[in-house]
Amino acid sequence: MGNAHPTYYCLRKQQKNLARKLEHEQILLAQLPALAVQIIELLKENGQLGIADIEVLTGANRNTIKVRLRELVTGGHIHKHGKARGTWYTLGGS
Repeated sequence: MGNAHPTYYCLRKQQKNLARKLEHEQILLAQLPALAVQIIELLKENGQLGIADIEVLTGANRNTIKVRLRELVTGGHIHKHGKARGTWYTLGGS
């Protein structure tokens, strides 16, 4: 491997960093309630969502959704934008 191209080493380093990041994310997601994980997945797919959108997509109780969203915002997993009825959520930048 001493003759490998420098790009190879950069790619291997990136691969290892991504593997560590994925492992870390899986550990974090395993510790979250199922609805919280579902909300994160929906935000990955849709970019941004409001409470009504999440309610329709998950079928979960509105108050339970609000609790999970509050926990996710506090934990830095997602960001809250706007106020009152105009509130929407996006993924956090961990």
